[in-house]
Amino acid sequence: MKRFDPAEVAHYDHRIRRLVPGYDLLHLLSSAELLARLPEDAARVLVVGAGTGTELLALAGQRPGWCFTATDLSAPMLAVAQQRCLAAGIQERVQLHVGELDRLQGPAPHDAALLLLVAHFVPDDGRKQALLAQTAAQLRPGAPLLLADLRAGADALERRCHGEASRLLGLGEDEVAAMLQRLESSFHPVDAARREALLRATGFGPARLYFRAAGFEAVVSLRL
Repeated sequence: MKRFDPAEVAHYDHRIRRLVPGYDLLHLLSSAELLARLPEDAARVLVVGAGTGTELLALAGQRPGWCFTATDLSAPMLAVAQQRCLAAGIQERVQLHVGELDRLQGPAPHDAALLLLVAHFVPDDGRKQALLAQTAAQLRPGAPLLLADLRAGADALERRCHGEASRLLGLGEDEVAAMLQRLESSFHPVDAARREALLRATGFGPARLYFRAAGFEAVVSLRL
């Protein structure tokens, strides 16, 4: 997975909304999926690649009885998440873990997992499957996984539309060109068929699409 340095972290929350058209809607719908599926009074939610804590803050504010495990490879990212949790008064409900998911220690299994805008940084050379398998190992049977990633482009026009959407959201022309170059060189998207095969191989059921915008897709799949 990508490791964000301190300079990137400082601008992350501002830039991500320009880089991922529909970013706020993705998080709203992801929250809605979990709010509809999990008990209101108590649940344990795993957030893989928690970043600066966007998902944590949104869900913890809606469900005071829920607890969270938040992991990320970037210590600066989780430092921001920790500060935000402290400011929101939810720190006692959040376990933070810097490092690989397979080294996570603590209560398991979880009742749900979020893997939003993370797996597309992981090469599909066994490491993407390993990430999903490690996530599955943290979940109880029947628990939902919410998986959102850049999808393999259907055609060249899809990436151009993504670039235009980011430009309309305020990204400069040079930044758009750099973003499109990074999508080709630093991302490892898969198509829907490959995503389904990876989920099946790691103990998940069929995926249901709940979000799509500018080449990004989010699906929910249950741990078998």
